[in-house]
Amino acid sequence: MKIALLTSNQPRHLYFIKTISKKLKPSLIIIESKKKSYFYKLEKKFFGKKISIPNYPLIKVKRGKINDKKIFRILKKKKVDLCLVFGTSLINEKIFKIPTKGCLNIHTGLVQGFRGTDSCYWAIYKKKPEYVGVTIHQLATGIDNGDVLIQKKTNLNKNDTIEEIFFKTCKIGIELLASIIKKITN
Repeated sequence: MKIALLTSNQPRHLYFIKTISKKLKPSLIIIESKKKSYFYKLEKKFFGKKISIPNYPLIKVKRGKINDKKIFRILKKKKVDLCLVFGTSLINEKIFKIPTKGCLNIHTGLVQGFRGTDSCYWAIYKKKPEYVGVTIHQLATGIDNGDVLIQKKTNLNKNDTIEEIFFKTCKIGIELLASIIKKITN
């Protein structure tokens, strides 16, 4: 099965590449470049200061270019069966319909509570900690609308900072996907 990873360039995304690549050999890695966030140093400390990217075919695109014709052509040419997505700009239907088995996304929130970016932040802000968690779902038209494969809540501690909650949620999602990837690919 040919699998592509579509992600970004922040430490959590590099951790995603490293973790998933231990479970399977991706046919392609596409990294969408984004500016360093305000919590970049904290994130590096949480996910590891030096995360090397495994030596697989790699394409880097600028922010917002994940849906370009170039990416479309490459995914078609590679005959990708499945895309695993974490932390990119919104993937359009033209792209997520290419893989024969679809695209799976790690959403850092429980979709029945909050969709889109910053879901765990919104859950905390709205005083709904029961929605802090992760959803692995199929990509579909709209924002975080696809069929849910699996979810897991984030274990919160009263001393957690909002950044730690977000990082913990990301790590749970990555490790959850890694733990079920063999079932998915079989």
